[in-house]
Amino acid sequence: MPLVEVTPHRLAKADRKEAKKTKHGELVPSGRVHFRRTQMLSWSAIAGVLVAALIAGLYFLILQMHWHLDVAGIHWNGGSLKGWWDNLNPFHISNFEWGIYRHSAFRDILEPSAAVMGVMTLLAKPKYWEKQVSTFRLVISPFILLVLAIGMALAGTWLIDFSAPVSIRHFLDHGQIGNLALGFLIAKILHRFWAPVGATYQGKILQRSVLKSKRSDRIPSWVRRPLAPPVLRERFSKIYRGTSQVELAEVEPSRLHRLALTVMLSSATIVTVIGLIAHYWLGKGHTVPYLSS
Repeated sequence: MPLVEVTPHRLAKADRKEAKKTKHGELVPSGRVHFRRTQMLSWSAIAGVLVAALIAGLYFLILQMHWHLDVAGIHWNGGSLKGWWDNLNPFHISNFEWGIYRHSAFRDILEPSAAVMGVMTLLAKPKYWEKQVSTFRLVISPFILLVLAIGMALAGTWLIDFSAPVSIRHFLDHGQIGNLALGFLIAKILHRFWAPVGATYQGKILQRSVLKSKRSDRIPSWVRRPLAPPVLRERFSKIYRGTSQVELAEVEPSRLHRLALTVMLSSATIVTVIGLIAHYWLGKGHTVPYLSS
């Protein structure tokens, strides 16, 4: 059998191949994620739809829904912000096309932008795992992000619907290509600001999950089985192997924090479901008790 010459090029190629296998790390108790790219693509699609639904739900509940109650002899009419929102002219400019701005900027551009941001936050890459930010930035960043996103969406609407040549506007408006492209671009720009914040949020939640797991001496099923995005399972495993219960106890949340997290997650789930209903059912002309009049 002829001997194969081991050259520096072959060694470097083998090293790269081995590094590619191990860069994501082993899961606990053992094993590696199979079909990782397929799983990541699937979870990206799911996360994108859910985050877009969350934005649609907030938009519907705050600005579109007519709040009223007529059950068990109770009659209450809370009214709606829809009339005010639909006829708003924030700059008091005559012939201002507010109808275009409120549909395009606040819904058609922000939804895909939020979807992309949600995907990149949920599936935070390992290069952001060690970038911890302060509590102050964790609190203030979502508000800054919202202001920046709205400002860029308004500017994008002006660019697409009023500034670009007619032929380009017609092309971009076909199938809302322009809104989707702008939403993706805004998310990619703002992600540089948000990525460390989102990764810190993700890490804190996983640290608490690891602490609970170590106390019960049981690895959650979503880590052992493909019931969560691979990056979450891998980061959980890294934290689990690299920290002790004493270290994790320092990040144990108070009862108030646990209650706040439960309320936030429950509220987000309800709003997301309402967003799905509003977008895919009410938007088609159907009705739902208590959500449509």
